[in-house]
Amino acid sequence: MFQKTVLILLIFLSSLSAYHELDINMNNDELESGIKFDLAQFSKRFNVNRYFLGLDYLYIENDDRDNDSLISFDFMMKNRLKQIKAITFGLGGKVLSTSSNSNNVTAIPLGLYMNFLMPVKSFPISFSAQFYYSPKPLTFEDGDQYFEQRYELIFEVIKRGKIYIGYRDILVNRTLEKGGGDFKVSQIPYIGLKFGF
Repeated sequence: MFQKTVLILLIFLSSLSAYHELDINMNNDELESGIKFDLAQFSKRFNVNRYFLGLDYLYIENDDRDNDSLISFDFMMKNRLKQIKAITFGLGGKVLSTSSNSNNVTAIPLGLYMNFLMPVKSFPISFSAQFYYSPKPLTFEDGDQYFEQRYELIFEVIKRGKIYIGYRDILVNRTLEKGGGDFKVSQIPYIGLKFGF
């Protein structure tokens, strides 16, 4: 029930205002949806396409254990490099909560973002990578560390409409009370759509 409520909330929020990007990706076992707000849409003090607030929800269906979920709120500041205009670099962080196989983890990881727009004008293609890391002081409950990496190859097929293929790797290092060691939240490829507004 909670998963359906979050998905409905994301769709509802996307219809409320001038919003920057809606993102949906999936594979056989997972569904992720997200929304990114460009803060320039709400205040003239911010530059367009620079500061973003986001909400993401990942639902994982498992045959061998309880279904898992991860919800996160993030902030990312992005800018194109002056020397190489094809590269956009970003710094930020997020607050997340995940429930995976009786492991409940809350974390505040810091993140890096990179996007490289390939020089093909007739068919815009870009490659993006994201990395988030939370050490022990910023990881709570059943976790000692949180690490996330994502890679996406993005094709802009129509103006503000993109399809992409990607791979995510989300790991939680558990506390000794939970047996220690790494717990794999998600390690899987996916396909997705991005819609700009």
